[in-house]
Amino acid sequence: ASGRYDAKTRPDGNSEANTAKKGVLVSEDLPEVTALLQYKKNAPHELSFERGDKILVYGQFDKHWWKGRIGEEIGYFPGSYVAGLEEIEFESSEEDENQDDEYFGEYSGLKIHLEMLSDHARTSTYARAVNSLRSQIEGKIVLDVGCGSGILSVTTKQKKQQ
Repeated sequence: ASGRYDAKTRPDGNSEANTAKKGVLVSEDLPEVTALLQYKKNAPHELSFERGDKILVYGQFDKHWWKGRIGEEIGYFPGSYVAGLEEIEFESSEEDENQDDEYFGEYSGLKIHLEMLSDHARTSTYARAVNSLRSQIEGKIVLDVGCGSGILSVTTKQKKQQ
């Protein structure tokens, strides 16, 4: 289905119908894409799907991420995993007011931080990176931009003390 859709409203102009928090199902007139690959969500606000699943598209979050629905599940998905986005043309609209709340709301809880800190692949990769750059960061101030869990900051401090 191609056409022009406002990222915040349905084609019929009803802006409240595509609010994920209200759980209201939207019109089937929304554009649809097909999953090329399986995708397992990494956070509660994302959408999991299997190859071949049809996803109703609400809008584009950024260059790589889109918001859509499969059945009753609403969430964000990576555009590179689906076919058909090139046929969808969205009208430009103001930034979705809820996207910051969804993203930062997720990080306000301890569960996501526990998951990240318990992720051995993540933490050991940070430690190896800091260790391999030790000569370049020694004696310098390291800024951990976006330090949600602070693991990079802690790892850097530990390596500086060794």
